[in-house]
Amino acid sequence: MVDDTETTFEKKDDSWVKKDDTDFPVNQSTLDSAASSVTSVESDRVLEDVDDLAEYGLDSPANTIKIVTKSEDEDGDDTTTTLYVGDENSSTSQYYVRKDDDEKTVYLVDSSCVEPFTKTLYDYAQMEDFPAISSTDTITKISVDGDNSYELKKDADTSVWSVNANGEEDKADSATVSSLVSSFGSMAYNSMADYKCEDKSKYGLDKPYSTITVDYQEEAETSDDNAETSDSETPDSTETTEMVDKQLTILVGNEADDSNRYVMVNDSNEVYTMSEETLSALTDKTEEDFWDMTVSYVSVNSLASLKVNYQ
Repeated sequence: MVDDTETTFEKKDDSWVKKDDTDFPVNQSTLDSAASSVTSVESDRVLEDVDDLAEYGLDSPANTIKIVTKSEDEDGDDTTTTLYVGDENSSTSQYYVRKDDDEKTVYLVDSSCVEPFTKTLYDYAQMEDFPAISSTDTITKISVDGDNSYELKKDADTSVWSVNANGEEDKADSATVSSLVSSFGSMAYNSMADYKCEDKSKYGLDKPYSTITVDYQEEAETSDDNAETSDSETPDSTETTEMVDKQLTILVGNEADDSNRYVMVNDSNEVYTMSEETLSALTDKTEEDFWDMTVSYVSVNSLASLKVNYQ
């Protein structure tokens, strides 16, 4: 049982798939680990002639694990073993388990045999990596559209940042912008919420709490064919690189819990959660937070005189 629903994962061509939804992105390592945990289950204690299964939480099991093992003989029948999981023994951190149709024998087994099957459905999913920006130095513009809206832009010639809000452009504080820009190098998802979102409103992504857009550049390889060859020769191909424009769009939706929000990135249909702390560094800022507050800067070494008029 996964999320109180009977869920079946089966192995096809050496890969795990979700039986009723083969498009589900199964995390192969997670399923391999779970399968290994029940390859050989040993009990530290056996209770025989049990009269009251309720004493061990086995009258209404917390989980049911059905293991199907294929026969080594092509003509043989598969072997099915069913484990019913009851309460956890708080003293030993082990679980009470009964097997198949035997209601008179209860086993006490290690938690490592049970806990791989106490996950939610998306704990078994293979998450995508958050789109990486190989060098945050190539970021040229950041815009945030939400309750607090602003735009940061880097001048191509001077590399000086400016902040724009309500049509007014001001010089931005370089240290504040630099800290914000560097945060894109460590952004990461926390968990998957939906691998094939068909209703964005479930996550508040149809009318996002905020939309974050980042313009940057990435190095891409290009191939140049050498046209100056004879008819009998094969044209040479030379690999070169060039900088191409890229854009990252993050839709920020409702709160998933006290510390995360739902997000969708670029054209993906997958919904993830991301730390509220990570997102608020962008969404909770206003244009005033980026203003350059420097009035006048003069190096002490070049100071010739200082005159102060008081009252």
